[in-house]
Parts: sequence; C-alpha cells; structure tokens
Amino acid sequence: MRVDLRPPYVEIPPDLPGVREALKAVVEHLWLQTAQLNLLSQGQISFGDGETGDNISGKWITYTTSEGEDEIEHNLGVVPVGFLTFLPPAYGVINKGPTPWTSTHLYLICGEPNQEVTIFVATLPIQSL
Repeated sequence: MRVDLRPPYVEIPPDLPGVREALKAVVEHLWLQTAQLNLLSQGQISFGDGETGDNISGKWITYTTSEGEDEIEHNLGVVPVGFLTFLPPAYGVINKGPTPWTSTHLYLICGEPNQEVTIFVATLPIQSL
C-alpha cells in the first residue's frame, strides 16, 4: 500500500483576504513547534555554559545572599516561572521570598547571609503567530 505523505493541496479562493497570510502564520508556528520537539527528542537541551544561556529561556545569575530578602535584578522582560539552583550556598537553602516577582526583579531568601549562589532564572519562551 502506498501512502502519500505530501500535505493536501487546498485552493484558496481569491475573495478571502488574509487567509493566505493566516495559513502561512499557522504553518510557521507548527514548524517552530516541531523543531523544538525535535530538539527535545534528541537530547539537545542546554542551559548554556553557566554564564550565557542556550536554548532554554532564562538567565544565569550569581549573587551573594544577605540578611533577609534579596532583590535580584534579571531584566528578562517577563516574570520568571521559577529558578534552579546550580551552585547552592555552602550554608542555608534558597527559597522564594514574599515579594511578588516582576519582569525585572525576583526576590529570594537564604537562611544564611554572605553565601555565593548561582541560579538559572527560567522563563517561558515568548512566541507569537
């Protein structure tokens, strides 16, 4: 049995303005999603080198903890979805502080001051059709 893997041909009537552009946008979006799934399936996910990010949306930040809540500038332009601690403090644990995060800052607490910490601040990728 022969299977035709080509997408179906659809004639777009000329009296439907904007349909061609809308279909093009949908196809481009599907192609992008397929490419991202391909990266996932091949184990090509990377946070980067510890200073510069790669194909996971976010930013590396190294900071020194203080007494109380730490205000950490990230300037990602979106509110982060979370953080991963890659180089934890020698003493204490990093937790989310009570202050709401913004598109420029996040707020974390460590039980011990003067601890150097490296985190990856994660965001969801901004995509549009």
